[in-house]
Amino acid sequence: MSDPLHYRNKAQIPVGMQPDGGIVMGFYAHHSHRIIEPDQSVGCLIGAPENQNITDAIKS
Repeated sequence: MSDPLHYRNKAQIPVGMQPDGGIVMGFYAHHSHRIIEPDQSVGCLIGAPENQNITDAIKS
């Protein structure tokens, strides 16, 4: 693959509630239903960069 970053054109992003009532959006931790948010400074390296803008808008 010539460009191994940002190649996915489809995203399924689980949404849940944190214990303090905040919203969490991201990806499931390995073998669990715990949602982990991607590092905001890096984002998701395989998803389209626009996905972060979309999840930020939904979350707000």
